[in-house]
Amino acid sequence: MCLQVDVMKVVYKYLQNVVIGDENARKMLKNMPCVIVDLGYTLVKPRQVAINLYEDDQIIPYLYKVLRTAKTTWCFFFFQHDGK
Repeated sequence: MCLQVDVMKVVYKYLQNVVIGDENARKMLKNMPCVIVDLGYTLVKPRQVAINLYEDDQIIPYLYKVLRTAKTTWCFFFFQHDGK
């Protein structure tokens, strides 16, 4: 893994602790490339990732498999959405 993955883990932890209750921040992040994929070299929007997806089933650049190391940190944050 590259340094970006380690940096994003810290960012995700911060978001969970500080921004999780802020609806405006969640709406803004929902449309921002902020999920790390592609072995740590690409950021995509939360709606472009799947947790349970085989490598061969990815539809790049539309759907990516989320990095295994990032799952535990960010998934709780991004899947608490408003259903829109």
